[in-house]
Amino acid sequence: MAGTSFDQYPSPVLPLTGAEKTMLAQTSGTETLPFTATISEIVASPAPIMTVAALPATAPTGTRYFVSDATSPTFLAAPVGGGSVMAPVFFNGAGWVVG
Repeated sequence: MAGTSFDQYPSPVLPLTGAEKTMLAQTSGTETLPFTATISEIVASPAPIMTVAALPATAPTGTRYFVSDATSPTFLAAPVGGGSVMAPVFFNGAGWVVG
């Protein structure tokens, strides 16, 4: 995500560029193989919070936000604003849905 601005996220971004870590990869059953990798970037940030009306018209499929003004949110239904319920939403490729 190099070159991406994370100013819209409410929590800190935790870059760990250049950190070399040894990890284990499970192959099959219980066998594990150690490998070393250099981390280019790790970002820990929850989904941003906004109102339903402020959701972008389109976004990459799977993009997540929380809305702070949902009215009776129903799983996989389009969010309706004007209420006071916090609800997670995601863009399913066609529109925003609760989930």
